[in-house]
Amino acid sequence: MSSEALTQVSGTQRLTAVLLITAALLVFSVFVNIDFLMPAMALVALIASTRGYAVISYLALSKCEIKTNASVTVGGKPLTYSIEIFNKGLIPIALVEITLNYSQNLRLVKGSKAALLIIPPKSSVTYEVVFNGRVGKHRVGPLKAVVRDPLGLFRSSELELVKAEEVAIQPPAREVMIRKVWTHTRSAGVVRSREPGLGVELYGVREFRPGDDLRRVVWRTLASSNRLSVKEMERETYQSIFFVVEASPQMFYGPYGGTPYEHASEVIASISAYLARRGDLMSLVVATQDGVLTSGKPSRGRNAYVKISKTLSMVPYIADSVDRNLLLKKALKEILNSLPRERNLIFVFTTAGDETYLKGLLEFINKLRSLNNDVYVAIPLTIAYEVRGLPPWAQAIYRVKLYDKVKDELEFARKLVKYRARVIAIGPQYMPETIVRIVEARRS
Repeated sequence: MSSEALTQVSGTQRLTAVLLITAALLVFSVFVNIDFLMPAMALVALIASTRGYAVISYLALSKCEIKTNASVTVGGKPLTYSIEIFNKGLIPIALVEITLNYSQNLRLVKGSKAALLIIPPKSSVTYEVVFNGRVGKHRVGPLKAVVRDPLGLFRSSELELVKAEEVAIQPPAREVMIRKVWTHTRSAGVVRSREPGLGVELYGVREFRPGDDLRRVVWRTLASSNRLSVKEMERETYQSIFFVVEASPQMFYGPYGGTPYEHASEVIASISAYLARRGDLMSLVVATQDGVLTSGKPSRGRNAYVKISKTLSMVPYIADSVDRNLLLKKALKEILNSLPRERNLIFVFTTAGDETYLKGLLEFINKLRSLNNDVYVAIPLTIAYEVRGLPPWAQAIYRVKLYDKVKDELEFARKLVKYRARVIAIGPQYMPETIVRIVEARRS
């Protein structure tokens, strides 16, 4: 038996009471009646056996095989985290108290933070919890355990079964939102380049020329006018688009699943999914307290969308105060290193701030404008439009409490407009359509 394991097991207050009774019985056996000796010795044997069992159980638990699994999910969907503990020994581990620590930014919806387990020999038990997933990087763990004997006379020190691990949750690209944007741009005719070339939209019909693809021949004109004609497609144009997210603590303030950052992530994911179909160049820069996260050089297609979603999922939630202007300077440095030489569209996602931040944001905008870029500030008015995950009475209290916050958001947007900044300050459900309209209008 390991000497280290012996030192890890100590008595509880219940043991103290049993020892007092044992001592009293020994005293009675000496001074009153020898018959008290037998129950005293039985208690001594009980104490020794329970301590030995606690030590053996501690050793068995330390040698258990542990497997963890976190389901891949997106924001707003359940995140299932399970831990399987396999007892490889021949001794059952009767009582194991486990406690799971996790980020305070996650909400537990199924299961319990603490549990009491009994692990049979050569068998396994599974501990499972379900969180309501939200976009970003979150910590789950460590899982700590304490072994007790069945009578509760001894307990071990805390044993860390599973170390803390980080879970990255990507933003959902709302299919309804994407279809709405796609239908709107097609029906409104804002995606047209109005020039012949490679593309999928019909530009017109012209006479056949040697070298034309026979698959584009319009055979109906041959039958009606006895001449060959071919369909000419409309040239697809592409844009270079940058998304910038200022991930300060203010961006993480709000209802669960409805903070400005979460809405901004969902908007960016939906727009990038649409732009991936259009073949536009895209890149994302997120300025956080720990540094700048980026999706890399501008790229297009499905690859660009995947990079942007993964980058949004790696953003940690910030609670400490931070210099927001410093975040903008870090973001600017990263943007300047990857900006293409042509004119770019840049959307800066942020929320309200004080006069110092207003000044820093305007300097950030003017610097990018001076390099011949079009810059828009996107402020999702999350608290003004929806309070998700709360009962009706709590929603009423929340709206009253944050009435001043709503006024600050709108006032901040007005100040930006006053200084001739281009601002998109609307509800998150309307923001993708508005941004896509800007992109497509510039394309044509």
